[in-house]
Amino acid sequence: MNSPYQVVLGSSSLRRQDLLQSLFPNESITILPPNNPDESELDHLTTREEIRQGLLEIACDKNEDVCRQITPTSSPTAVLTADTGVIVKNNEGIFQLLGKPPAENYREVVRCWFEQHYLGKTHDVVTAICLTILGASEDVPQQFSCTVNSEVTMSANLNNRIEWYLDTEEPLGKAGGYAIQGAGSLFVENVNGSISNIIGLPLKETLELFERIK
Repeated sequence: MNSPYQVVLGSSSLRRQDLLQSLFPNESITILPPNNPDESELDHLTTREEIRQGLLEIACDKNEDVCRQITPTSSPTAVLTADTGVIVKNNEGIFQLLGKPPAENYREVVRCWFEQHYLGKTHDVVTAICLTILGASEDVPQQFSCTVNSEVTMSANLNNRIEWYLDTEEPLGKAGGYAIQGAGSLFVENVNGSISNIIGLPLKETLELFERIK
């Protein structure tokens, strides 16, 4: 769709860039990642709602960071940021967030995630998105946000493929250590909800945020 705004994507994720380009023409999109790469730690959160709220706070913090980088102009600018995480329930029944695995020991970490939380089980993938409109009027900038949840069920009988998957290095830089749009899809038995949400940017809900702009 055509946009009356210059859309600034506050992310270096190629997956989010590709998804956003399916909504808006490439020439109307600018990539401007946050200056501060550090994110709030959410390890202390133990409920789905707390984790969703934590992801939303991270997305909004990223948005503020990107907005501070933009020089005010008379033309309206839409700043879009997002944060994606995987929510699992451990053996004690406590929810926890799985982010991107550490590069230095991703094999051990992702192998543990598959064995303890994925194979034969269902987990949640949540993306929080934040949209701010700058320069549309003299009023306070408009801001809209939401979280989107998808459920992913993985097969129980693919344990012998984990080492092969780790060898692909696909888990690196991926929330939860797998890519559903890539080789990670071989483990997936069922998806309930938005596929684009699992990849990193829920298209339907993102478009709905833009449609709320006055």
